Amino acid sequence: MRSAAELDTYTHHRHVVYIQEYLPIDRDMRIVVVGGRVVHAYWRIACAGEFRTNVAKGGRIGLDAVPTSALDLACQIAQTCHWMMSAWISAVMTVNTWCSKPT
Repeated sequence: MRSAAELDTYTHHRHVVYIQEYLPIDRDMRIVVVGGRVVHAYWRIACAGEFRTNVAKGGRIGLDAVPTSALDLACQIAQTCHWMMSAWISAVMTVNTWCSKPT
């Protein structure tokens, strides 16, 4: 969206709208926390020329290591939000400093 008018037009007939700041990255991460511990973590990687990482939009899953700091933050978020007893928790984080390509 480039203006308030564009945003108003976009949201006018929608009941639910997800809005986030655009970050010029090619990947984000999914971290699943169950019972206070990480049980799975992976990268979602956009295909060339696409900013969305959704597999349905051509993205792919990468199993390269997710930074420990991101895993720790996901656990901290789950604990702070009292999600410890939930059967399945997904903490989705898109943080520019964590989303560079692994070396």
